[in-house]
Amino acid sequence: MTLGFQIGKRGMKKNWILAFSTPDLAIEHHGIIKYVSKYQFALFSERFREIQDFFFMSAIKLDSSENHEIVEHFIAFSTGNQIEITNNNVFSLTKLSIEWKVESLKNRCSSFLDERNNIQNEINELTKFNNPEFDSFLIQRIAEQIDKAIMCPLFVSLEFPMLISIITHPNRKIRNHSLFFEFIIKLLEKYSHAAFVLLYSIDIRWLSLDELIRFFVIVKALKNGENVGISILDKLAQMNSEMESYKEKLQQIESIDFSSQLISIDQQMTDIISLLGNNINRCRKALQENCGLKNKIDKKIRRIADVVVEPLIDLENQIKKIDKSCNSKIGMLNRALKSFETTQESIVYEQREIQKIMNSVVYKQKNIDNTL
Repeated sequence: MTLGFQIGKRGMKKNWILAFSTPDLAIEHHGIIKYVSKYQFALFSERFREIQDFFFMSAIKLDSSENHEIVEHFIAFSTGNQIEITNNNVFSLTKLSIEWKVESLKNRCSSFLDERNNIQNEINELTKFNNPEFDSFLIQRIAEQIDKAIMCPLFVSLEFPMLISIITHPNRKIRNHSLFFEFIIKLLEKYSHAAFVLLYSIDIRWLSLDELIRFFVIVKALKNGENVGISILDKLAQMNSEMESYKEKLQQIESIDFSSQLISIDQQMTDIISLLGNNINRCRKALQENCGLKNKIDKKIRRIADVVVEPLIDLENQIKKIDKSCNSKIGMLNRALKSFETTQESIVYEQREIQKIMNSVVYKQKNIDNTL
C-alpha cells in the first residue's frame, strides 16, 4: 500500500508539472501569436488573475505600442524565463510590468535604474507623457532623487504641474536643503504667484538665517502682489543697509569699557553673598534656640500631665462609685414607692367597703324609725 501511494503521488506531481508547463494560452501582439502556459502567466501577472474566469481562457491580446521584441522579453519573464534588461528596454519593460501588474519585473527594472543612476534619462522619459501609472512611477523615483534632479537642466523644463507633483510628492527626499531652497526661488521668479504653493514644500527648520529672511521676504512679497524678483533685490538692498547700521551699533557697544562696571557688580555680589551668609547663620542659631525651647515646653507639659491626670482618674472612679450607690438607693425608693401605692389602693378599697356598710346601716336605721 505504501508503494502504491508513492507511485500515485508521483503521478499526480508529474501531471501537475505537465499541466503547469503546457502552452495553453495564445498571447497576440500586432498579429503575432505566442503560446504560453496560462498557469505560469497567472503566477506572475496579477492583472491576468483579476480577469474573471481567466482559468478557462485560451487567448488574450496585448494592445501595447511597444515593438514585438520588447513584448517577447516581457512574456518570457512573465512565464519564468531569464531576460536581459538594458538601457534600451528598461522603460518599455517597466510600462508593461505596471500595465499587467508583474511586480517582480517592475522591481528588477527599478533595481537596474538604481544601478545606472542616470536621473536625466528618467526625466527625459517623463517628458514623453506616457500612461498615468508609468508617469506616477517616474515621478516617485525622481522625487526620491530630488537633489540630483535639481542639478539636471532638463528638470526645470518639465511642465509646471509635473514639477509640482514631483516637488510635493510624499516620498520626496531632500538632503541639500539650501540647494532645494535656491531651486524653489528660481521657480518663483519664473512662475511668480502660480508657484506660491511650492513655498509649503520648504522645511524652514533647515534654512540658514539669511535664507530664512529671504523666505519671509518672498512670502510677504507674494501676499502683497509684488513682483518676486524685483521685490527680493529691493528687500536685500534694504537689509544690507540695515545690517551695516547694526554693525556700527555693535562696534560702538564693543568700544564701551565695561570693566569698571563689572568690578562694581562683582563687589556688590560679594557684599550680597556675605550678607546672605550672616543671615543664614542667625537663622540657624534662632532655629536651634527654638528647638531647645520646644523641648523644655514638652517636658513641662509631661510634668503637668503627671500631676493632673492621676487626681482626675481618682475623681472619675469616685464619681462612678457615687453614681452606682445613687442608682441603688433610687431603686430602693422606687420599690418602696410601689409598695406604698399598693397599700394605698388597699386602704381606699377597704374605705369604700366600710362606706357601703355604713350606708346599709343608715338605711336599716331609717326603716326601723319608720316602723316605730
